[in-house]
Amino acid sequence: MAFTLGTSEAIIIKAGVNRPSGLSSSGAIMLRLANMAEGVIMAKTNYDWVTNYSSIETNFKPCLEDAFSNYAGMQLISSQLSNYPVGEALTIVNILLNNFEKNILDLKDRNIQALGGA
Repeated sequence: MAFTLGTSEAIIIKAGVNRPSGLSSSGAIMLRLANMAEGVIMAKTNYDWVTNYSSIETNFKPCLEDAFSNYAGMQLISSQLSNYPVGEALTIVNILLNNFEKNILDLKDRNIQALGGA
């Protein structure tokens, strides 16, 4: 896996302006966050979106990138909470988590449809 479902820029945007810049400028750390996000998405949806990425319709790929950046953004924020004013990190993480959970439901639904289910 290597930034198949999203970009480091998408992660940085979700982590906000107070993101840990030292961590977000490290290619190795961002790759680790990307791999983590892709793995979690595949585990939660029981589908290998990375291997099958080229067969996914173009209009659906933004949903994958949103899920990817929501999850990785939460991980980036939580790696250095001291960068954020009191309450800001929690607010951002709550928003990202809510959006991530909605993304996962959408991805599960899409996966069922793609496999000939409901």
